Amino acid sequence: MNMDEWMVIVVAIIAITACVKTGILISRNQNSTSAPSNSGNQAITLVGNSAKSATETGPMVYYANDNHGRRDKEYRFNYKKVNGSWRAYILRMPSLGSRSTDGHATHRLWDGSKPYVCWDSPVNSLSDMQTISRVWADNIQEYIATGKRFG
Repeated sequence: MNMDEWMVIVVAIIAITACVKTGILISRNQNSTSAPSNSGNQAITLVGNSAKSATETGPMVYYANDNHGRRDKEYRFNYKKVNGSWRAYILRMPSLGSRSTDGHATHRLWDGSKPYVCWDSPVNSLSDMQTISRVWADNIQEYIATGKRFG
């Protein structure tokens, strides 16, 4: 093979590699920015092999809906029954950036140093608390992006 033939092969390999990488990046971007229009369609899933009991779930993850292209939309909760009512303890949430972090603006309460989702009445089922925490996370995403408070 002469030098021109080698050059054609090298250029072809580079072009194929670039096309494959571009396809992968486009696929990842679509998966990370698209979200169902109804937050109830997104699942909250158990993290790893965490133990689940009748009164506590262990860490669970939810990826919030986001219409602003923010990459960090991961929320982690531990659902626990306290005095007969379910709570969604917040294990992880995206940074609030320059937004106010106070409990009123973010609808959070604290059990000692552990924050949990603020709700104004007892929650009798785990399923209901998971729905509440999904809506809360989706609203926090909006608050982070725009400053719009929810209530």
